[in-house]
Amino acid sequence: NDSPIGHSARIGRGALVMADLIAHDVIIGEFVSFGYGSMALGHVHIGDNVVVHSGAIIQNGSIDRQLTIGEGAVIGAGAVITRDVEPGEVMVGPRAMPLEQWRAVLARGDHDSDLGSDRSPDQ
Repeated sequence: NDSPIGHSARIGRGALVMADLIAHDVIIGEFVSFGYGSMALGHVHIGDNVVVHSGAIIQNGSIDRQLTIGEGAVIGAGAVITRDVEPGEVMVGPRAMPLEQWRAVLARGDHDSDLGSDRSPDQ
């Protein structure tokens, strides 16, 4: 897989990158794994030992403030990350949230409003 790598992107030792895109100004730590179809958009810093599963998207940070994924974090398949992720945190879902919060939403049974369903109430 030929992953496009943007300007000023850096990839650490032992990283496995099968992503569709690593954009400009992305710093990837050591021993990070990016699954197929994943993306890291501009101004992102990813700590060591992070796993980004297939189809996950890490949105843009900015020149003034990088979006940061902490060391040892796990980004679930298809998750869309729009904010910093704490070290060791597991983020899942289309509107990425911590795994514990996801489980609480599932337990309540309020899937449509809290998990990002695009269905309208009359469907």
